[in-house]
Amino acid sequence: MCFEAPFRGTKVQRQLFLSFLPGLPTIWAISRLFETTRITNPTLEVMKEIARRTGSDAPEAPRTGSDPPNVVGVMRALNMHISPLFYERARFRWPLVLCNRVGHVGYSSLSNVQDLKDEADGQIVATSERLVVFMDKVQGKTVELPEERKDFLRTVSSKETPLRIDPLEPPKAKAFNFDVNVKASDTDHLYHVNQASWLRFCLDCAAAATQQGFYGNVQADPLALPVRQVEVLYSAEGFAGDNLTVSSWESEEDDATLCFSVKKQDKQCTSCAIKFDAEPQAG
Repeated sequence: MCFEAPFRGTKVQRQLFLSFLPGLPTIWAISRLFETTRITNPTLEVMKEIARRTGSDAPEAPRTGSDPPNVVGVMRALNMHISPLFYERARFRWPLVLCNRVGHVGYSSLSNVQDLKDEADGQIVATSERLVVFMDKVQGKTVELPEERKDFLRTVSSKETPLRIDPLEPPKAKAFNFDVNVKASDTDHLYHVNQASWLRFCLDCAAAATQQGFYGNVQADPLALPVRQVEVLYSAEGFAGDNLTVSSWESEEDDATLCFSVKKQDKQCTSCAIKFDAEPQAG
């Protein structure tokens, strides 16, 4: 079941297009564009639609008034694919449509699968799957989704297997290290580092590494290269004032992929793999 929301307002367009390099949106801005799902939550919309069609009362979606106020949904993993069409067509005030659907339903998790389409012809220009885990923020433990909710969501889910992304550890022999001090503007409504900010930290590290000639395969400025795929595993929170160390290295399996690990006092917060195109995008 798919719910489409056309992006005609200025809010989402600003998220995407105010972070332009010449002719190239940044990857963290694209990730923020997908984050618009908070406005068009597929779980809530599916429940409302089923209730409307059946004339019954649908269960409330996670993180509504019926839930304990200390229960929150936090990002655990992200898998994002960007088509070459995205960079070919990207322009100011580009009308896009975001299609959301329920992915895999787990014990205490729920994934959201999204297609970003060109409104003109319906072509998919980017896709995303985001895994959210529900946590008791006071006890720091996962919270099981009630059985009736899981049963309902599984009737409309589009995936039988969960999103799995393995953690990455920097090689001891050679990794480029980059220091980051977290600012308040890097955080979100939960006062922790926003999921897209982690990507910006990684790309800032990659830009510094490129400037110093660290990489062997990726010679161009990573901020000027189109991105094809992003895999992120979120392991721990970061907060304003934290001092982080971002480590970067080249993948041994793919010459076009850069790997990253972000740590706070030797504890990994995030690991990430970003696959680039080989050549910079023309501006």
